[in-house]
Amino acid sequence: MDNFVKSAENAVESKMSQDAQPGDGLERTADNYANQEVDKYASEAGVPQQDDQAVNEFVDKEVNEEIPGGNN
Repeated sequence: MDNFVKSAENAVESKMSQDAQPGDGLERTADNYANQEVDKYASEAGVPQQDDQAVNEFVDKEVNEEIPGGNN
């Protein structure tokens, strides 16, 4: 779990250090879907709700890297 939290923290820091770029509709849709699914599994696994944002930002980055031309 420590590795997961550390990885999520690193992803959040990386995301915050980048200039904000507006995402397009495809990215927002993919991010929202992925976040809903991850939130469901994280809740079932007992991940505290206050960690949702960090987890979602990490997942968003991973999802956006899979979208050609996406904002990474």
